[in-house]
Amino acid sequence: MNKPNRTHTSGIAREIHWMPRLARLAVPLVAVAAAMCPGRSAAQTNVYSAGHADIAIEYDETSERFEILLDVDNGTVNGLPGVSEAFALDDIVTTTTATFERPDDAAFGGFFSPLGVGIGETVHWFPQSNQDAGALGVPFLGWRLSAASGALENDEVSVRLQQVQAPAGGSFSLWGFAGIAPVFHIASSDGIDASDELVLDVGHDHFNLGFSPSSPAGNWVLSFTVNGTRAGGQAVEQSFDLRVQTLNPAPAPATTPWTLVFLAGALILVGYWVQRRRLVA
Repeated sequence: MNKPNRTHTSGIAREIHWMPRLARLAVPLVAVAAAMCPGRSAAQTNVYSAGHADIAIEYDETSERFEILLDVDNGTVNGLPGVSEAFALDDIVTTTTATFERPDDAAFGGFFSPLGVGIGETVHWFPQSNQDAGALGVPFLGWRLSAASGALENDEVSVRLQQVQAPAGGSFSLWGFAGIAPVFHIASSDGIDASDELVLDVGHDHFNLGFSPSSPAGNWVLSFTVNGTRAGGQAVEQSFDLRVQTLNPAPAPATTPWTLVFLAGALILVGYWVQRRRLVA
């Protein structure tokens, strides 16, 4: 698999604000959170399920270290929309119900093969496009690097995949597009090595995140290391885990008793009309 050497980003970093969050816990989501982190109290884990958020990487020149948070901006957390708050990554799970089928790319050299599934098989997904994420009702998850100009060499960091904990046979991938062709920066389907990295400039960007195959759905823990170089030449590094839960889409609503009553009544009327026709004939 050919992976690019770097990815350019653009945007303006913004200040992260902390707010109280334990009171936001929604009862229907506690079981999901507890299942995701069985060793933690359910009250310590939040669930982010829709709207915009960034994996926010901030370099602090005073402490000479990175702080990495999930910065939700008008997103849905614990079932409540309109949340704008930063969360420690250990305290939040990001969920998705969105799936797509690997297209028939045989004529294009199989450029979706890094997904790790065959043509026509399904993949859980965080879309790169805000339009897609909004239409599917799933998180629009981005990446943001904040640092003073010149504090980091080349004003950039690399984010390297270290480990994937996934349902049996699961593979993680991260990609953008060059025209119609996907450009995979990270793909664990062929193993994890130094090429599985995303280079971020100071700013903000979005990518597709894939979780293959879509069945079985379940819990994922993606372990990354952020690597940068201070202006003076010293290396700086920070590890973090992103917790994800892939969920099967909700089934269509069951037929209600009132619908059954309506259908039964309609059948009675049709039967009465048919009988009347026969009598007249």
